Amino acid sequence: MIRLSPDKLSKLIVIGIFAFFNLQFIINLAGMTGLFPIVGVPLPFLSYGGSNLLISFALIGIMMNIERRIKV
Repeated sequence: MIRLSPDKLSKLIVIGIFAFFNLQFIINLAGMTGLFPIVGVPLPFLSYGGSNLLISFALIGIMMNIERRIKV
């Protein structure tokens, strides 16, 4: 999806959203395995809490809108 994005801004937005989700996942994984101290970073789409779930769905919506603009 990054390579097919219509412009540079869309590519940067998609990269930022992927980095956001991956960073949350890596911090949680490292905390559960004992590599990092356990911090209050929620796991996307799995942790309890309304604000994180709302932001996660909003970011997925932004990515879906960018994907919809891709001309094949």
